[in-house]
Amino acid sequence: MQVPSLKVFRTLATLALAFSVAASGLTAQQGTATVTGLVTDAATQEPIAGAQVVVAGTNLSALSNSEGRYIILNVPVGARDIRAQVLGYAPSTQSLTLVAGSSAVGNFSLALSAIQLEGLTVNALTGQTQRARELGTNSSLLEVATDIVPAAVRSISDILSGRAEGLILQDVNGSVGTSQRIRIRGANSISLSNEPLVYIDGVRMNTAIGEGFINMGGQEPSRLNDINPNDIASIEVLKGPAASALYGTAAANGVLLITTKRGSAGVARWNFYVETGESEDRTSYSPSWVSNSVVDASAPFIVNDRINTTAYPYCTNRGVAAGDCTQDMSQSFNGLLDPRTRPFQVGSQSRIGANVSGGNERMTYFISGEIANDEGVINTNTEDKFNVRANFQSAIRDNLDAFVTFSYTSSQLDFPSNDNSIFSPLLNALLGQGVYFAPTADEPEQINRANEGFGFNPTDLTHFISEEDIDRFQLGMNSSYRPLTWLTGNINMGLDLTVQHNHRTLQPGLLPIAASFAIGRRQSDRTNSYLYTGNASVTATRQLLDWVESTSTGGIRYQKTKRNRTECFGAGLVQGTASCGTTSSLFSVDEDFFQDVTVGFFVQESLGLWDRLFLAGSLRGDDNSAFGELAKWEYYPSASVSWVVGEEAWFPDVGWIGDIRVRGAFGTSGLRP
Repeated sequence: MQVPSLKVFRTLATLALAFSVAASGLTAQQGTATVTGLVTDAATQEPIAGAQVVVAGTNLSALSNSEGRYIILNVPVGARDIRAQVLGYAPSTQSLTLVAGSSAVGNFSLALSAIQLEGLTVNALTGQTQRARELGTNSSLLEVATDIVPAAVRSISDILSGRAEGLILQDVNGSVGTSQRIRIRGANSISLSNEPLVYIDGVRMNTAIGEGFINMGGQEPSRLNDINPNDIASIEVLKGPAASALYGTAAANGVLLITTKRGSAGVARWNFYVETGESEDRTSYSPSWVSNSVVDASAPFIVNDRINTTAYPYCTNRGVAAGDCTQDMSQSFNGLLDPRTRPFQVGSQSRIGANVSGGNERMTYFISGEIANDEGVINTNTEDKFNVRANFQSAIRDNLDAFVTFSYTSSQLDFPSNDNSIFSPLLNALLGQGVYFAPTADEPEQINRANEGFGFNPTDLTHFISEEDIDRFQLGMNSSYRPLTWLTGNINMGLDLTVQHNHRTLQPGLLPIAASFAIGRRQSDRTNSYLYTGNASVTATRQLLDWVESTSTGGIRYQKTKRNRTECFGAGLVQGTASCGTTSSLFSVDEDFFQDVTVGFFVQESLGLWDRLFLAGSLRGDDNSAFGELAKWEYYPSASVSWVVGEEAWFPDVGWIGDIRVRGAFGTSGLRP
């Protein structure tokens, strides 16, 4: 089908711009003032950096610097409520009367608070910041610096594990490079993905699990592992259709909104860290057993480290049932625990990294880098990774802000076969014959081969390794323009590019199996994945009455996913080479191209009554290139209510209740084909 023309969206954007310019002329005639002040800790009187100071009923706000000071320009005159808030402290509000051309002072002394009703959330589509108390939908906000107990955090799944209700992490396996499957309120589809939608700093992220990976018995690497967890400032988890409806036709599995760290005004602050650790498999695996029937008791049981099968022939359960033999001698051997055949090692993890942040009142920065090396408990499972990230935030003008983020990840992952595979070292040992066969002069390399369930010993399996090489680039830009004190325009664009090469080489003569393996083989899969994100929105915040605040938002969205893939396979490999071009039989070559485009719009209206009762309604509409010619637009409505009933004058003062909020929500969301 043809994706709807972008003329409609260009028209909407033009009208919005014309409206902004016209209204700007009206506002220019109105008087404005400046609000400055200091934000401090009520207990210690120390300045609080990063506190958000907001002028109620407008889109004007500022963050306090490292000295706790803030300044807000071009504030409309008259009676204004100024609110200061920061996570971990109780919010505070002051009423100021502003006179045209003057400067008013609003100092705040914030008290520590264990109640997190005032946590701040950021909408990935509009950049709009909301207080958690205003949301009627179910979401969880994890502030990494305060919510995560110091521990070994190697991936996003380590951050999420056990820290948000309704969030389930399912183990895939224990191999280095894999990640847990993330499920928000369970599975929603049998045939489509059940992974949540993920945005990082407002840019849609490719989170494919196992995409393009050469089959290794069910093991699946995850692209979420490409993110350095030490760069993450917070993760917001949106649960259910009511919370994710605004994100459209790919959000039925919930949404993860990841925010990376920012800099703050002040001198450069350096952080260095070194982490190291070990992992070990301490499972008490059961041994394998073999039973025999004694024919000649005078003959030795073991001859040249092998069972004397002439004097002691194998006796199976079937033989016993048929009356052909009697099991009167047994022997056991544990191929997973015996030091002569054990495939395990003591795994290790090491990380070394650094970051620096700082800036001035106009521009701040955060730059980080990390080198990581992991070795799994299976001695052929390793991963080497390098991460770098740079975030820059700038106040270009008093009413124009920009945020730019860039990250690069390079990783090399080696995977042994495991799980459901005849090349699994675990399965070969568990299905063994229950006796150790030592190497002989005639078979020096056949260590324990006859014991293994599928005929492969640990030495054999080191030759059958799958490798994954990743180069990943993420680039994002967000710009916020405030032509009026009550109107904000936001543009967000980004690209997530993953260059992936999965390959496996088996040199000839190394595996005792079918000829296609014995003569060597090569498999190579190269994939380039592009994910483009584009959002444009306008938000109007007005104080309709002294007790009613309105926030209206509308916007358009464009997303394009493109994947190019080429793969080859061949057998009969020339010794010492690693190319499909040096194979001589069983050739296979394929090339795939995949493209998916989504265009959509969204509108939302929120009302705050007395700053205690909050009502919201939204509508998201999407058209997708995979819908087919007969399918029309899909619409996803939602509505919610949040009532901070504990702040009502009539609510009883119960000492053991700090705050109480009642909320409810309804919504729909979907998954594209």
